Amino acid sequence: MDLKYLIRNSEIKKNSPSIFLLHGYGSNKEDLFSLEGYLPKNHTIISLEAPILLPFGGFTWFEVNQVDILNKSYYKKKDEVDNIANIIIDNIDKLSIMFELNKSDTTVLGFSQGASICWKLGLDHSEKIILLQILLDMILVNILQTLNKVLMDSFIVQFEVLGSTQLILQGGAARIH
Repeated sequence: MDLKYLIRNSEIKKNSPSIFLLHGYGSNKEDLFSLEGYLPKNHTIISLEAPILLPFGGFTWFEVNQVDILNKSYYKKKDEVDNIANIIIDNIDKLSIMFELNKSDTTVLGFSQGASICWKLGLDHSEKIILLQILLDMILVNILQTLNKVLMDSFIVQFEVLGSTQLILQGGAARIH
């Protein structure tokens, strides 16, 4: 499945680093793309859009309904998260070839539901993802359990903990800035 996307090309014509943006529940590809002016000009910025249309016009990466929220069963969406993570990584691969991006310098930035998927991408595809930028996330329990078992020596995770405090996980060690 090819996902819809917006792109801001890098100032570098070939082999540029890239940042892929994954929006949150109920949003769309335009939402995080508004950050592109704050992101490095030497990076190609690609904002992907979730494939599932919601009744009010936004999009979702995987189904979440009122019952899931009330019962906190959205933590049990492992198969759906696995499926969309595979779709996203396939799209990253295709777009990296299409736009001649540096495949060894790929960042994924996710907000909310998109951030949940970032964890999955980082854990399952650390050979392709160099940096995860997590914005306002609820981490899925099965991913957290895996995260606790994995020595993350091949990618960096950066997310906001409290206000301007950032927790950066790199090479299995955490430090607060």
